[in-house]
Amino acid sequence: MSLTAIQALFAELGQQLGMAELALDENNHCILNIDDGNDIHLEYLESEDLLLLVSALPPAAEKHQAKIYDILLKGNYLWQDTYGATLAIHPETDAIIIEHKMRIDAIEPGSLQDHIAGLDTLVRAWEERIGEVVAEQDTPSSDTAPRPQDMNHMLRG
Repeated sequence: MSLTAIQALFAELGQQLGMAELALDENNHCILNIDDGNDIHLEYLESEDLLLLVSALPPAAEKHQAKIYDILLKGNYLWQDTYGATLAIHPETDAIIIEHKMRIDAIEPGSLQDHIAGLDTLVRAWEERIGEVVAEQDTPSSDTAPRPQDMNHMLRG
C-alpha cells in the first residue's frame, strides 16, 4: 500500500473524530490525546508498510520494579494479556511501552478508530493492573504490620 492509502485512512479517521485537519506529519507520525489522559502515537513505517500504535505509561518506581516487570513479562508471553500488542521498557526513560503493529492492508476502511480505542482500553487495563500491584505492595499486610500487643514494649519505660 502507499503513503496515499495511509493518508486516506487518516482523513477518514479525522472525519470520524471531527478533526478535519488530522494527518500524519512530515515524519509520518501523529499523536492523539485520548480523553482522560493517554497519548497514542501513530507512526507509518513506509518501508514495512506498517502502522505502529504506541502508548507509554510512567516508569515503575524502583521499589515496585521487580513485581511490575514480572507481570509485564508474564502478560507479554505469547501475547496472552496484550491482545497482540507488545509490552516493553523504553531503554532511555524506563517508561512502560505498549505497542501494536498493524499491516496497512489489514486495516478495514472505517476501523482505525476501533483499533485506537482497543489500544486505549488495553493501556487503561495495564494502568489499573500496575496500580493494583503498587497498592498491594504499599499496603502493609497483616503479617508485617505491627500488632498493638507487639507495641507494648514501646509504652513501658
